[in-house]
Amino acid sequence: THHMENLKKMERFLKKNGVAFEDITVFNSAYSRYSHSTTKTYPAVESQIDHFFEQLQQNVSEEDLVFVYVTGHGALENENPNIYLEDGHYYPTDKLAQHIAKLSNKAKVVLADQCFSGDLPDQLMQSVADDRAQVIGMAPVAAQTTTSCQGFTPYFLDALEFGYDPNAD
Repeated sequence: THHMENLKKMERFLKKNGVAFEDITVFNSAYSRYSHSTTKTYPAVESQIDHFFEQLQQNVSEEDLVFVYVTGHGALENENPNIYLEDGHYYPTDKLAQHIAKLSNKAKVVLADQCFSGDLPDQLMQSVADDRAQVIGMAPVAAQTTTSCQGFTPYFLDALEFGYDPNAD
């Protein structure tokens, strides 16, 4: 699927640009079909994600850059955008935004490329009230319902790596 291809492409890009294997953690809703011995990979379940961010909050320094990449299936539940998890449940994007906001580092980069992720940048900006924080959020529109909404990542990575601009804009 596009999700897996995008995830693998993102990992290759990060590793190629000097991110150490041990600094990449993957939560994957297709965990049973995807794991790399070089990357810490866990099933995408709420308790695992919450535990990861609690640990990260204790270990991140002010000068660290935290990059969060979200791809996969998104859904609206009770009019709120959510991330589809391994166990068939959903993870609220506002909860993700709150976790990211609690981190003490200055630079937070979030790339969300999934259906219904367009509200995430606004949720992040509302959650991150710290003047030191720099948040960049990129996502399809909030009401995105197409099955092709993972089309942003390949162009984003090509632009970073090769300066590729298919629209010449």
